[in-house]
Amino acid sequence: MAQHDPLNPYPNPYSLARKRRRRHEGDRLSQRWTRRGFLLLGGILIGRFFALRPNLWQTDWYALAEGLTKGWPPRLRGPLLASLKQPDAQVPLSVNALQQPARDSFNPVAETSISIADEVVPPQAGAEPVQFAEPVQGKRVSSPVKVERIAIKGMPLYRTTIDLMDPDTFITMGLAKNATKANSNKQSVGDEEFSGFVERYPAAVLANATFFSKDHQKRVMGNMVAEGRFLKYSRWENYGTTLGLREGRKLEMVTARTDGKPHWHEHWFSLTGGPRLLRKGKFWIAPKSEGFRDPSVLGVGSRTAIGFPKNGDKLILATFLHSMTLEREAHAMKDLGCYEAMNLDGGTSGALAHRGKVLLDASRPLTNVLVVYDHKNPAPQSVKDSWLRFQAGDRPNPNA
Repeated sequence: MAQHDPLNPYPNPYSLARKRRRRHEGDRLSQRWTRRGFLLLGGILIGRFFALRPNLWQTDWYALAEGLTKGWPPRLRGPLLASLKQPDAQVPLSVNALQQPARDSFNPVAETSISIADEVVPPQAGAEPVQFAEPVQGKRVSSPVKVERIAIKGMPLYRTTIDLMDPDTFITMGLAKNATKANSNKQSVGDEEFSGFVERYPAAVLANATFFSKDHQKRVMGNMVAEGRFLKYSRWENYGTTLGLREGRKLEMVTARTDGKPHWHEHWFSLTGGPRLLRKGKFWIAPKSEGFRDPSVLGVGSRTAIGFPKNGDKLILATFLHSMTLEREAHAMKDLGCYEAMNLDGGTSGALAHRGKVLLDASRPLTNVLVVYDHKNPAPQSVKDSWLRFQAGDRPNPNA
C-alpha cells in the first residue's frame, strides 16, 4: 500500500496534467476579465467624452452603441449604454429643503459634464440678438418699472417688469463701496450691506446680481460692462451665460461654452450669470457644461432669475420667495412670458428694493447689484450721457 505524501495531495499519475489544465483555465479566465475591464473602461471614457461636449452630442450615438454591443454580456453592455444615455427625469422638489434656503456661490471648473432636464433641447450654435423698436421721444409709459408680488402655481415671488421702451429707463450696475472696478484677482474692495446700496442709489429698483467667490477677494463672476465701460474684463472668461444690451437696443443672451465668447466690447450693459434656463423659448439647462459645480446652484435653493420675451421690449426679473430646482425655476420664467432666461445669484444673496423701500433684504453683504432707473427715479446725467456716446459709436475699452 502506497504511503500518503503530504506534499502531494494528488498521488495519481494524472495529477500534474490536472494542475496544468487548471492553471491554463485560470489564465484564460484572467485574460477574459482583463479584456472586459478594458472594454468597460473604454466605453465609459467614450461616454464621458461626448457628455463633456454638448455641441457634439447626437442621439444617434446611443443607437449606434446599442447596435454594436448587441451581443455583449449585460454586465458590460449596461454600463456603457448608461454612460451614453441622456437623463430625462427632473429632480424632485424636496419639501424639507424649502425650509432651508441654500447659499449660492460661483465655482467654475475646467472639466465639466452636462445635465439636461426633461423637455430640454440640445444646444444650438450661435446666439441670436433680439431687437425691439427704438423708443419714441416723449412717449411715456405709466409704470415703466413695476414690482408686483404674485404667485405662479403656488410659488410666491416678486415680479419686476422693466419696460425698455421708455426713453428714461436705464439699467446699470452698482458696486460695493462705490468702487469703479468690480472685484477680481487683481483688486478688491470687499462687500457691503444691501442697505448701503439702497441709500447710495436712489433708483426705481435695486436687486442682487451676479455670483462672487467666498474667499477674502470676493471676485465677481464673468466680465461686467455698465454705462458703456468695463467694470471687469479678462480675455480668459469662458463660462456662464451673459445678458447683454447692444447698440440699437438689441438684447442678447450668450452661453460662452456653447455660442462662443460674448462680444463684450459691443455691450452698453453686460452681466454674466447662469445657469441658462430658457433658449429661444425652450428649456435649456446644462449647469455643469457652463462651469457650475456648487451644490447650492445645482440642487434646491433660493432663486433669482432674469429674462426677456421674444420681442425684447422689456426685462423680467423674478425674485422667488421659496427654494426650488433649476427646472422649476425655468418653468416659472416661461410662465412669466420669457423667451430667454438665466439664473442669477440667489440663496442668502437674494435682495430687492423698490423706490427706496427694501422688500427683501440680503442675509449677507453683497459685492454688486442691479440698478434700474425710470422717469420717477431718474438716472444721473452721467448715465444718460454714456448712452448717447455709446449710440454715437463709443465702445467699451478693456484697457481703460
